[in-house]
Amino acid sequence: MSLVLAVVAAVVLAPPFGAASATAVDDTDGLVVEVVVQFDAAAEAVIVRPHSDFEELPPTAMAVQDDGTWMAWVQLPTAQNWQITFEGFHPDGEVDLSESTDLLSLGVDPVVITSEVTAPLPSQPLIPAGSWWLIIGVVLAVAALGVLAAWTFGADRTSAVADAHTEIAAIDDE
Repeated sequence: MSLVLAVVAAVVLAPPFGAASATAVDDTDGLVVEVVVQFDAAAEAVIVRPHSDFEELPPTAMAVQDDGTWMAWVQLPTAQNWQITFEGFHPDGEVDLSESTDLLSLGVDPVVITSEVTAPLPSQPLIPAGSWWLIIGVVLAVAALGVLAAWTFGADRTSAVADAHTEIAAIDDE
């Protein structure tokens, strides 16, 4: 497990959320981040939703602490600057959603963050673009061989049928 530096920083979110902060805990396999946010201690639940422009990870439930803050360890697949959004649930069914912030703004050390989250690579096509001409050529060659075979064997069959009709006509004439 590598040593991860912590930078003390906090972001104050719009009410009813208060100060929020994050600390990188482990960066050996992706990134594990400890996230803390101030929210009403009487709330029923608070979850943290990590996301990027390209994907949303499953939410992580947060645990209430003695000082009225909520804390969770969030497992991220990559050590990149993920966006974080908090969602608080009140006992009466009301839901509060915070504005999004990123890990760097929450105080994760920039040394741990490798780069901005990038779009996933598009999947490779099953047939490369340059191969289509080869496929079309093979299909045309097979079709040409089929036409040639039909013409060759069809001509023999037609003459054989004509010969059979001639012989039947000759037998009828006798």
